[in-house]
Amino acid sequence: MVSPLQNSLDLLTGWKLLVKWAPPPSWSDHTLFPLKYQVRYHWDNKDTPHEITFDPFEDTKKVLPGLSPGRSYLVQVCSMELMGLGQSSDWSLPITVTMPAH
Repeated sequence: MVSPLQNSLDLLTGWKLLVKWAPPPSWSDHTLFPLKYQVRYHWDNKDTPHEITFDPFEDTKKVLPGLSPGRSYLVQVCSMELMGLGQSSDWSLPITVTMPAH
């Protein structure tokens, strides 16, 4: 399965980030065969990597809460068949965003 297409990252008030994406172009029938998605984001803190991965869900957007001012994050999305049959896609290419300092 091909990775979903990450379309945008929008900064929200309160140190949050809205991640939006489109289903993989190879997945032709989203109505009969819906997908679910996982989002992960990671960052380095004093050379120690940290990662948060959300449990699978069906929406094509996700709010990442509680981000730190001035920190850079790498965000990725993967897709899988709704019933969990088969393998999930590879993770999308990472998109980097740096939160404003204040």
